[in-house]
Amino acid sequence: MKKLILLSFIAALSLLSNFPVVSTAMAQEPGSIISASVLGGLQGSTLNGIKSGEYYSIRGSFLNFFAELRHDEWDGTGTYVRDNGFVGGIDFSLFHIMVSAGIGLGQSNYQSPLEGTSAQSYSTFIYEGQAMYTFEIVAGLLTAGIGVNYVAESNNIAPISGWGGVAMLSLGF
Repeated sequence: MKKLILLSFIAALSLLSNFPVVSTAMAQEPGSIISASVLGGLQGSTLNGIKSGEYYSIRGSFLNFFAELRHDEWDGTGTYVRDNGFVGGIDFSLFHIMVSAGIGLGQSNYQSPLEGTSAQSYSTFIYEGQAMYTFEIVAGLLTAGIGVNYVAESNNIAPISGWGGVAMLSLGF
């Protein structure tokens, strides 16, 4: 009886070890532990007088965690919001779809469309989310991605948010 239980246990382990395992793409590059990425895109705006803007960032990743230095710039007629900040977050990939989310702090400048007003400088809370399709350019080393991006700033002076498109190029090690 003990021999039958042992053989059944070995057969079950053998069978389970042959099932494919779905793994996440670590550090935004399949098989990488660390990576460096550049991201950029165009953003819409919810703030009156500002229609669109640009988004750029440099991102470093370790496993599924990332830290990024980012710059947002929304412009309108006689008005703007410019933000520089640091964001930290997580990402994961499944079937070439990468989803990431992060929060951080930044420093912003806002120029009101009202004549005679000067630009205001203030601290802001930043949050972002991305979903993009990724594909390997050089297997295990270089990945590109394209998708959608949501960026927002929460503050008491000029809260702004927007959806847009984003592109990424990532080098993994």
